[in-house]
Amino acid sequence: MGAPAPQPAPAPAPKKGHALRNLGIGCGGLLLLLIIIGIASQGSNNSTNSNQAQTSQSSSPRGTPTPTPTPIPDIALSGRGQTATQAFPVVGGLTLFKAQCGCRGNFNVEIDDSNGQMKDIPINVIGAYTGAVAEALDAGRYILKIGADAAWTITVSQPRHTPAAGLPQTYTAHGQQVVGPFSSSGAVRLAAQNKGSSNFVVEIRGDDGSQEDIPINEIGNYNGSTLSGLSGGSHWLGINSDGNWTITVSKP
Repeated sequence: MGAPAPQPAPAPAPKKGHALRNLGIGCGGLLLLLIIIGIASQGSNNSTNSNQAQTSQSSSPRGTPTPTPTPIPDIALSGRGQTATQAFPVVGGLTLFKAQCGCRGNFNVEIDDSNGQMKDIPINVIGAYTGAVAEALDAGRYILKIGADAAWTITVSQPRHTPAAGLPQTYTAHGQQVVGPFSSSGAVRLAAQNKGSSNFVVEIRGDDGSQEDIPINEIGNYNGSTLSGLSGGSHWLGINSDGNWTITVSKP
């Protein structure tokens, strides 16, 4: 009978120290990996938020303030007796002429264009004068021909974007004048009194100088009222009188 076959030696049991060390290394590696992933994710989120903030900031419209319109400087003219002024520029639209003369005889003001063609004679009176007239002029250069027997002054103004008053408004003055502006649209009521012996005329002009209506055109004293239909926007009154007058503009 033969000898029994040798049995394989049992595998040695793992040492507890090595197993715990391997487990610690595995857990530490996993923890380190999680920390790295967290940092990377946080950096990505910060970058995304930053990009979103920059995109939002760049896409937000920046408020641009509306520039204030630059007023057109007045043009001061003066002289004595009969005079042709130097040419002066007009940008086009409503143009006011405020004049004064201590004349005894005729005082007249003629408006000519740069070609010498007469556009209007808005002032033509006898004796001393202090007043104003309104004209609607095209853009260009103009010359005034003055007829006078004394010293005179004329101021040319071109009001633009002048704040307009709401209704009602009451205006009181003497002689030839321009008053306003007031703001209204649709029907307006004009109640007027005038003490004079010559023409009493009231015209309404738009902010561009265009004549919208002549609601009153009488001779001598006047005490009455009338209606006028207006477009929207600002309006001015041009009054021709040789006396004292009062006009109230209101909604009917």
